[in-house]
Amino acid sequence: LAHASAPAAAAGMSDATRSFRERLLDLAQEHEHLHDRCGKLETECEELRHRLSSTSASEGALSSHNSELQSKLAALSAETARAEELSAANQGLEKRVEKLTAEVTRSQAEAARSGPLDAENKSLRAQVDSLSRDSARSDGLSKENQELRAKIKALSEEAFLLSLPEDALPMAIPGLSDL
Repeated sequence: LAHASAPAAAAGMSDATRSFRERLLDLAQEHEHLHDRCGKLETECEELRHRLSSTSASEGALSSHNSELQSKLAALSAETARAEELSAANQGLEKRVEKLTAEVTRSQAEAARSGPLDAENKSLRAQVDSLSRDSARSDGLSKENQELRAKIKALSEEAFLLSLPEDALPMAIPGLSDL
């Protein structure tokens, strides 16, 4: 039991500098080691039970040996429980690694797509700004054009009136004949 926890203690001290994957691999190796140890201890336990049943030693010796076996069985049960906990934790970590890997892949794909889209977006904004300026200038020119047309119309009417003979002038301008 002390041998199995030594790598875990050493790994615990350097967890901050090691990657998640390395720690996960260490847990998997520890799980495998504990599983092997569990098998060996189960075999040893079975051998001890067999010896106990076949031994014709005194009751005191058998009782002492039985206590020893019960201690080993308790230790083995504790190691088995720990191995099962580590196995469950390992499976949870593997699922989490898969999810995180998928998220990283999605993020990388989105980042790859967003680069060209950002450039296109900037180009479109520049075009919109240019078109907005052109539209404002066009609105100004349109207003100026309307003002010039009104002036041309007024000047055309004035030129027309100036080109009329003087005797036709009172008829061309209403209200002038009343004077």
